[in-house]
Amino acid sequence: MRRTSLQTEIEKSSSPIHQSFANGIKGYIFQLKNDTLNSKKHLSIAYDLINTVPDSKEKSLTTSYLLNYDGLSEWKKNNLT
Repeated sequence: MRRTSLQTEIEKSSSPIHQSFANGIKGYIFQLKNDTLNSKKHLSIAYDLINTVPDSKEKSLTTSYLLNYDGLSEWKKNNLT
């Protein structure tokens, strides 16, 4: 996977919200490469991380991004049932 400087910086963050977002993106990118195993792994990590964060507007927004990445991953697998 080619890394951009922003992706590298967000992965270095100690914030669970940033880590969750980075893993969500990774999950979608892996699915674009038809690597479903790694896609599910990173999306699962993303959900686990976001669930450790107290309720806030930032958590809600990040959760919505994760749900979108998850939905796009399912769409790429033609799994829309």
